[in-house]
Amino acid sequence: MRKLKISQRLYEALVNKAMNHFTILELRDACFVHSISNVSTGRMKAYKTAYRQVERLVSKGILAKTKPNGGSVRYGKTEAFYCTEFAIRKVPTGGARNISDATVLGGSDAASQAMKEQLRALARSYQVDLLTCIGESEEYIRLYGDFPELKAQLEPQYHEARERSSKLLGKIKALDTVLAQLPYITT
Repeated sequence: MRKLKISQRLYEALVNKAMNHFTILELRDACFVHSISNVSTGRMKAYKTAYRQVERLVSKGILAKTKPNGGSVRYGKTEAFYCTEFAIRKVPTGGARNISDATVLGGSDAASQAMKEQLRALARSYQVDLLTCIGESEEYIRLYGDFPELKAQLEPQYHEARERSSKLLGKIKALDTVLAQLPYITT
């Protein structure tokens, strides 16, 4: 049995959450976004981190890259994944705090305000992603009209963009609900 070091977050996603046939964005959202303090620049950094770690596992034959029907690149577990023993590299504490860290601080006004700001920033970044997905969906519809012969090819991407839009809308609603339930704090 092979032994391989991977990050704690990646281990949680692949083993504990049993993620399989995922995109880098799905992995990023599941594992990395909640751990960054500056959401606007951190989302790209989290994406790059997830990408590097996944590509390392692809190069070792642990994951395989597929692109079904011209859609987004997806990563799936190989037989080698199930024959590998993972050694977990702990995520360093300190530096970037996640949302639950702010809650543990005892609910001080500063910690609560920081948590609310983090949630608002996350909601704003999801809104940007949502607008991107909506624009992508609208472009596929326009392309259907201009090039009807491409409809069969474009339809899977259109449905994928619509699904991402729905998921993002759900995330935004969840964050709005959480923000509405937090005690009012003046800024």
